[in-house]
Amino acid sequence: MIAMCAAHQLAQLEALFDAVRSHLAEGTYERALVDMGQSVASRYSAEMRRTAQPEVCHD
Repeated sequence: MIAMCAAHQLAQLEALFDAVRSHLAEGTYERALVDMGQSVASRYSAEMRRTAQPEVCHD
């Protein structure tokens, strides 16, 4: 449950970065920082979604 909540929050952060990015010019330092932030948020969101999945038993 905690992992899914974290995934949801990170997805919202990723969307925020996307909204900010739409207001920044290509090739600027600020745009590069926002792109990096969005990438990190996306990666961690995906990792938290995987963590939230029930484990598979391989007996």
